[in-house]
Amino acid sequence: MFDKLYKAAKKHNCDLVKCNYYRTYEDHEEPEWNLHGYGYDTPFDPAEKPRVICTVPSIWAALYRRSMLVGEGVRFRETPGAAFQDTGFTLKAWFAAKRCVLLRRPLLHYRMDNPGSSSKTTDKVYTVCDELDSAEQFMRERPMRAGAFAPWFHVGKWGKYRWNYDRIASELHGEFAQRMYDEFSAARDAGELDLSLFADISRCQIAYLLDAGPEAFVERYPDGYPDDWQEDAFAKEAPAAGAAVPEGPSPAVTIMVACYNCESFINECLDSLKAQTYGDFEAIVVDDCSTDGSVEAVRAAIAADDRFSLVQLAENSGPGAARNAAIERSRGEYIMYVDADDRLAVDALEKLIGRARRQNLDELYFGAQSFFEDTAAMAVMYEDFGGRASFDGVVTGKELFTFFSDRGQYFTQGALRMVRRELLMKWCIRFPERIIHEDVMYGFKILVHSERSSFLNEPLYLRRQRAGFSVGGGRRVRARRVRRAAPCGHARGRRPAA
Repeated sequence: MFDKLYKAAKKHNCDLVKCNYYRTYEDHEEPEWNLHGYGYDTPFDPAEKPRVICTVPSIWAALYRRSMLVGEGVRFRETPGAAFQDTGFTLKAWFAAKRCVLLRRPLLHYRMDNPGSSSKTTDKVYTVCDELDSAEQFMRERPMRAGAFAPWFHVGKWGKYRWNYDRIASELHGEFAQRMYDEFSAARDAGELDLSLFADISRCQIAYLLDAGPEAFVERYPDGYPDDWQEDAFAKEAPAAGAAVPEGPSPAVTIMVACYNCESFINECLDSLKAQTYGDFEAIVVDDCSTDGSVEAVRAAIAADDRFSLVQLAENSGPGAARNAAIERSRGEYIMYVDADDRLAVDALEKLIGRARRQNLDELYFGAQSFFEDTAAMAVMYEDFGGRASFDGVVTGKELFTFFSDRGQYFTQGALRMVRRELLMKWCIRFPERIIHEDVMYGFKILVHSERSSFLNEPLYLRRQRAGFSVGGGRRVRARRVRRAAPCGHARGRRPAA
């Protein structure tokens, strides 16, 4: 590890060089792609990519130029025990460093199996706050750089405060919520709180804290981090529907949703479609002979919205057949699909249709972001979509594939592309039926025939990660060290024989 870090530091004349790492558990380990999304092997000034300060501190996966630490006064706070000193030190290092390089390969194994560690005790209620106060003072002493870092400092600060809120005793939630309210109100009044930088959940929570006050916040969130993504993420005021989208055929897009035993998730999926800021779409839900309450849930969810329709297959045939049935019934200018336990970002269609029409695309490839059903899923699964190079031009599908393949950044998932319906019909492109990973061949056929392809490097697709899923007649298995637990659409449910 140190050999690679040192060579990179010397080659690029760096103040700071960092690498990714592994989270090591008793029986397995998982790579933590902590640095994805900021560019590898290329020197940069953190002030030009200030979001990097929101990464996990990981002080032990880095080298620091000694003269920078000494000259800038970057030091650890000398507080007792393991009291989050890495938080303040790392922020100061980012603020001070002018030239950094990140390495993609994980090179350190970080042990996660020490539940008695002093860093996990709950008696240090305000130590993380003290670390952040020290880092903020360090940042303010550098006004020429503070303007770039300040908005992202508050993003990272909220994440650490919410984490601390979860870990402290419930009787302390009230006073800690008051501290959060005071500090973020001050940031808002100073014009440094940019809510557009926050993820959906965080944006909604911080807005609720500031609007309703600390007492109401504690009453709403008495037990730590809440699971109210649906309720709040869709409640924000949306821009005028389709304001930035050029005119074109209607419906602009057909969204296919293959469903098999998805009763627990289908409402979240359909709600994410209903909440789209661009509403000119049709959604075709194809049920593949579910044995739970999926059909009833779908009917109830779409009853008042004529953009949605339900198709029921006569026999269980797999996701390929379900999606093909939707293609045959589609009317949209473009076609895409959403797995029944996944979701779309609320502005996904507005961005996708706007980009596709402006560039007259046959295919638009786009990004995703994983979210976890529970902490068990976080421990054993990770699917990383970050770190890919942006590509704003227009090329053939083959050229786009080559661009990503050469960089090791190509993803096969069919859900991460929107394709012109006319192309599917002209070349008779359909999903293979009665096999798993049916979207792999579907995607390659599109690449072969697309004359105008591009990539929108934004996480518009939200993929659920679950530690357990049903396969082959209901047998329960535990996913481990995989990029993708299983294709959804059928909620990782029973598959017909290949």
